[in-house]
Amino acid sequence: MKILIVDNDNLFIEILRFILDEHQILYTDFISFNNNKDAILYLESSFDKSPYVILLETLDCNKCQDFSFLEKYPSLKRNDLVYIISVSFFKDDINKCLSYPFVKKYITKPIFLNHFKQIENEYYSTIENSYFQIFK
Repeated sequence: MKILIVDNDNLFIEILRFILDEHQILYTDFISFNNNKDAILYLESSFDKSPYVILLETLDCNKCQDFSFLEKYPSLKRNDLVYIISVSFFKDDINKCLSYPFVKKYITKPIFLNHFKQIENEYYSTIENSYFQIFK
């Protein structure tokens, strides 16, 4: 599983890494960015098109406090699993994020182990489905 995090809270990022390591959730890549722009540039320039699990903080990230990632993402033509991880409980924020069809889920911080287990299952299910589509 490849993980890409966009959040300006470095402590949160390290806690996520600790949870993954402590509970033996396997990942091959763990990449983090403090802003939307750098994350989009990375994905645009990546030759590797295999899917990432993208954990995106859109609402409480000083440098990410807009929906630019969500607006630009469709032009990348990728097949990542995008999850919003946010502190916002506002229905308008949640609905805005979920209005993008590629957003899998809106998770309110804090994130727990059961969230990762669910994400991990969705990731491997997606990979498996993609693999079988090739041979149809």
